[in-house]
Amino acid sequence: MSTKSQQALGLALGAAIIVTLFLLVDPHNASMAKGLAQGGAFALAVAAFAFWRANRNPGGVSAAERGMAGLADERDNRVTEKALAFAGLASFGWMAMAVLLIGVGVRPEIPGAVMVWGQLVTLIGAYVWHSRRM
Repeated sequence: MSTKSQQALGLALGAAIIVTLFLLVDPHNASMAKGLAQGGAFALAVAAFAFWRANRNPGGVSAAERGMAGLADERDNRVTEKALAFAGLASFGWMAMAVLLIGVGVRPEIPGAVMVWGQLVTLIGAYVWHSRRM
């Protein structure tokens, strides 16, 4: 199976999973179902854009796009592995911060949002750091 057909299959499976989850969640919580559909559609659009860019010009895209498109080399895979490992380790600290803040009476939405955005910034920073060092 070629890389392009694997990418198309991945996008089709992603769309099928999103539609199935939407249909399962919608009768119970319409707001959550709408968020799931919007977030899933955005993720699929970003993936399709990365696939298109990586297939059009493999040498002119970032390591993250090559990795998402299945065209990554050993260095790209190693950078991604190290960045994910660091972000996973840092997530314990973010989770502890959220638990402590909720424990002292802060509304759960605030530490939850800070935790999610902090983890995202940590992942991006770790990826850039390891990409520059390797």
